[in-house]
Amino acid sequence: MKKKMLSVALIASLVLSAAGCGETGSSDEINLDNIEEKIDNMSDDEIEQAFIDGADTLGEEIEDITSDDTSVIDETEEYKEVTAPVQEIIDADFSSLKVQINGDIFQQGGYITVAELAEQCREKYDLYYMYKGTYTDCAEYMIEYVKPDYNGGYKNNWLKLVPKQGNAGAAIIAYVANISSPDNKITLAETAVLYLDEHPDNQRGVDVSMWSPNGFLKTSVSYDNPTAYESSNGSYNLSNFPEYLESVGFKAVDKFSNDYLSHDMNYSKQKNSLGNEFVAFYVKGEPTPSGLIPVYQYTASFNENTEKLNTIGGILIGLFAQ
Repeated sequence: MKKKMLSVALIASLVLSAAGCGETGSSDEINLDNIEEKIDNMSDDEIEQAFIDGADTLGEEIEDITSDDTSVIDETEEYKEVTAPVQEIIDADFSSLKVQINGDIFQQGGYITVAELAEQCREKYDLYYMYKGTYTDCAEYMIEYVKPDYNGGYKNNWLKLVPKQGNAGAAIIAYVANISSPDNKITLAETAVLYLDEHPDNQRGVDVSMWSPNGFLKTSVSYDNPTAYESSNGSYNLSNFPEYLESVGFKAVDKFSNDYLSHDMNYSKQKNSLGNEFVAFYVKGEPTPSGLIPVYQYTASFNENTEKLNTIGGILIGLFAQ
């Protein structure tokens, strides 16, 4: 009985080993009669040792195959926060409506579709449509038209971008909308990407930094370290930042009206509810493929004690007909 069991095991081992070595196209091409004849003339000890040798050889071949797989992600790789803007965002105009989140540049304003965003992100992020499922599962979900003006209706639909294993970072929210088809629904994949931001409920426990065009720090989780803001945004302060805006084409106004398109390249010094001064400035982008013009409001905030520039945040006001 022992010899029979070892014989069966040895045949299986030899078949697998031969197939793994590439000695045969398929296991049924191996001459089993010759193998069985050799086994009949072997003692139990010889069969057992041959089985052990065959298993060792097969194990080495499997190890060689798996060790050549460079696609395996190192899950222990420590995530390092991106601490500087890349050249593309430094060179970008405010009207480009681009934003850098960690090390990635994203286009806002309704110029690209969700399908294009998904293609851009597929190597580094998993995409989820709200709480309904993965983007892949929901790509054909039908989305109703919204009028993406100041009423903020464009925030009714969003995607969550979660970094894949080995590409750690904070999750991102991408607000998307059907802005191209007033009379019909379109698929989620066809909707436009309007605005991106850090996920407000970041449970990953990692730092995130965001940069506005011209390389200004937009936001960071290091809220208790204002000097980090100041060092990132140079020597600008409440007094000379308006001068910088004017040097790149902005004009001062006393206040803004609801005619947002008329305030392209305007800025105004204002105060928040706590009496702290900030500078708000508006830009409009080029017309989107749907013919609408995005209007974006940037807000420059300053350290209330030193008056040095902290961050330049912002939000998409809406998209408007010409």
